[in-house]
Amino acid sequence: MKVINRALCAVASGLCVALSFTACGSGGSSSSTPPPAAASPFTITTVAGTGVAGFSGDTMAATAALLRSPSGVAVNAAGDLWIADVNNNRIRKVNAAGIITTVAGTGTVGFNADSIAATAAHLSNPVGVAVNAAGDLWIADQNNHRIRRVDAVTGIITTVVGTGAAGFSGDTGPADVAQLSSPRGVAVDAADNLWIADFGNHRIRRVDAATGTITTVAGTGVAGFNGDNIAADAAQLSSPAGVAVNAAGDLWIADQGNHRIRRVDAASGEITTVAGTGTACTVQPCGDNGQATLAQLRDPSGVAVNAAGDLWIADLSNDRIRRVDAATGTITTVAGTGVPGILGDNGPATGAQLFNPAGVAVNAAGDLWIADLSNNRIRKVEP
Repeated sequence: MKVINRALCAVASGLCVALSFTACGSGGSSSSTPPPAAASPFTITTVAGTGVAGFSGDTMAATAALLRSPSGVAVNAAGDLWIADVNNNRIRKVNAAGIITTVAGTGTVGFNADSIAATAAHLSNPVGVAVNAAGDLWIADQNNHRIRRVDAVTGIITTVVGTGAAGFSGDTGPADVAQLSSPRGVAVDAADNLWIADFGNHRIRRVDAATGTITTVAGTGVAGFNGDNIAADAAQLSSPAGVAVNAAGDLWIADQGNHRIRRVDAASGEITTVAGTGTACTVQPCGDNGQATLAQLRDPSGVAVNAAGDLWIADLSNDRIRRVDAATGTITTVAGTGVPGILGDNGPATGAQLFNPAGVAVNAAGDLWIADLSNNRIRKVEP
């Protein structure tokens, strides 16, 4: 057993995106060579970033801009893309024409104020993003222990959850006076109800849009795994890193420390595992083309779902994007070879290399966006 550390630090600030974990085997690649990738009908391209870590490029082509450890992505129906540019302490937006701008953050780490222009506000390693149909933006401002919201019309940023102090408090009360601990993932539904992967508290929190009240919907606050088919708020999670929700309110959780994807049924409130055995994969291909519940994941960090319930997983330390078919429960790799690297643009997605894919977003057409964190790029997979 050895400690694998994929932490990516912002040199200037000394802050890290904590991607450290304990696992068997070697680091980014497994001890055995993965089998050749199956032919893929989908092509992968880079849509933002050059592969060089840094900051440059606002109001120019996104493919010529520099990113630094992008972790979260969100997309709207028009094809606009939002990027959590973690170690640049900014949120970037790429419009449908491919032009990139900063929509939140100054590049200076910290917290200076709310109720100001989002581009004048400091962020601290923002990891997750979500958008609604109107273009309002929610940010998991990780090291400020807050969820921030940027109004699409005014461009003003506010804190909607969190006090700025790491901790746990406030359930069943107003969200803006509740404490979070290193929130990583965010999701919103059509009514603007908000779900938060409260990473350090090992919980999923929900904020009701009508009342502003926060509650825990999954997790006990104790890291671990104590079973499935029980009430989600009685189930243990371990460092949940990502969340996704559908129109019915069903919830998917990237239960990173448990190497599982969990699902919470909106009607019953019960939690189940839909992918992963709980054992980290060390030998590729980790159960592909079989039942997802018998497959192995390794530090899953992001999830996305479509209207049919098909599930995409950012399988971070396997350097793959996996897909679970809602009808059959079968898991396949749709991007990545399992070997970290950058090769493969403009070719089949299953023959391309990824390096710590941390976030994923999908649109109604099945186009897929990947936050390819250690490659400092956003990749897109499409027919």
